[in-house]
Amino acid sequence: MTDVKPGTVYIVGVGPGDPDLMTIRAKKIIDAADLIIYTGSLLGDDGFRDLKPTAKLVDSAGLHLQQIVDLMTSAARDGQVVARVHDGDPAIFGALSEQAAPLEAAGIPFEVVPGVTAAFAAAAALKAELTIPELAQTVILTRVEGRTPVPDGEKLRDLARHGATLVLYLSIVLIDRVARESGIAAALAGSQQSGANGYRVRLEKAPFDGMVSFLSLLTQHNGVVVESAAVDATDNSGIVNATLVLHKV
Repeated sequence: MTDVKPGTVYIVGVGPGDPDLMTIRAKKIIDAADLIIYTGSLLGDDGFRDLKPTAKLVDSAGLHLQQIVDLMTSAARDGQVVARVHDGDPAIFGALSEQAAPLEAAGIPFEVVPGVTAAFAAAAALKAELTIPELAQTVILTRVEGRTPVPDGEKLRDLARHGATLVLYLSIVLIDRVARESGIAAALAGSQQSGANGYRVRLEKAPFDGMVSFLSLLTQHNGVVVESAAVDATDNSGIVNATLVLHKV
């Protein structure tokens, strides 16, 4: 697995965007590649500074899946090293199967290189554990239904009932739907009025940093900010009982 082989397509995860979080394997392949296909809107240039002088960079913006597959297949048949670069990990919402199937059918050798997915990068940024004993021992990676439907039983309202840690991808532009379907909007609606434009929300056994960060993001999209947070119970795990005061602006 250590060699980078000509005539091979490498479907490479490069992590959440920081080149320091790219794996050694990913960088080795990219630096050796003859053709690099990447998503310019998601990946900057920092990870492409040590390329071969002859390397060709192709932004996949505006390209259909079949066009990308054709580019990869043609280059691999010419004996080139092809890096199909994905943000995060290719196995998480990376259209991996849609690219692997035609490559396999065409007899093109390919390898999948894992990367640091956003779920773990976000947890690291928040200094938060996703599996806290006696609170959550299950992590669900999902997305809110948008243009792409989700299977029956996988609606956000169904998954939220499990009480597991929910990690949402591709959902920031649908934050209002997240609030409605996850039950957070109902919790806010049922919170205690505090002044003309304020609400007092009680959190019980919540991962404090993560909950406050999410509430701040959620409420700012609805013209509300977190005015204050008072913690009255905590332990070394970061689980707290707290009172938030939200203010309408």
